Amino acid sequence: MTELSLAIAQSAPVYNLAMVFIAVFLFIQLFKTKSKNKKLYMTPWKFMFAAVLIFVFQEFLSVIRAEEFIDVPVYINGFFELAIVVSFIYILLLQKDYVRRYL
Repeated sequence: MTELSLAIAQSAPVYNLAMVFIAVFLFIQLFKTKSKNKKLYMTPWKFMFAAVLIFVFQEFLSVIRAEEFIDVPVYINGFFELAIVVSFIYILLLQKDYVRRYL
């Protein structure tokens, strides 16, 4: 591997965490916003927020694994990715059901 690819591999999880913290801030602002529409359907956004939090935990483990603070097996990331994908599929099914019922 070249030095550039090693540098990117080391710094990417840290940059991912920085960008995700911005997304978490935006989610919190979304949930704090009061809507005049009482029929606003926020359930999919709550599951999306949960998926983002799972991603934050996964990236946090990647960073501390790279810094060799703890020894976490790499295959653990697969379980987190599976939970994220399952939550996205569930979000799509929720949205499909909502559109069928109310629109």
